Amino acid sequence: LPAAKKTVIERISSAQEARIFEAALELKNPFMVPLISLAITSGLRRGELLNLRFADWDRDTNLLTIREAKSGYPRHVPVFGKGRVALRSMWPSNRELIFPISPNAVWLNWNRLRTQARLPHIRFHDLRHEAISRLFEKGLSVPEVASISGHRTPSQLFRYCHADTRRLVQLLNKT
Repeated sequence: LPAAKKTVIERISSAQEARIFEAALELKNPFMVPLISLAITSGLRRGELLNLRFADWDRDTNLLTIREAKSGYPRHVPVFGKGRVALRSMWPSNRELIFPISPNAVWLNWNRLRTQARLPHIRFHDLRHEAISRLFEKGLSVPEVASISGHRTPSQLFRYCHADTRRLVQLLNKT
């Protein structure tokens, strides 16, 4: 079999992120903006996001407890920035689930959104890549990011971390 074609993973630029949120605001589904906000700050997988319950969020410590993770190990994930703003805007609620929508609804809405935003190459899972890369840029260590992302080994984690090449050029050009 021929080797699978390797693609370059692009970071989501601030302009692309703005287009994602502008398009999300146009959707009829009111949960997409907060879902994207939490995804791009926390690095949670779609399934982890959709399984979240309000009872999993400790509003005093701003930690989410991820009980059903792909790795099989529960973990605590800090909520900050636009993810925290999104969750706070949804509280209080009489719902059990934070995001009472199906995986298919997310998929359909995401496809509408990326068409509207003219970003057909960006997948919902790319929000996880972006979040993990940003956590490293904030100065978190490998064990700290792994504890948030749920990766069990550095090799797994590094598949999700991508340097912002534009930022690298700026850093290297400083005199």
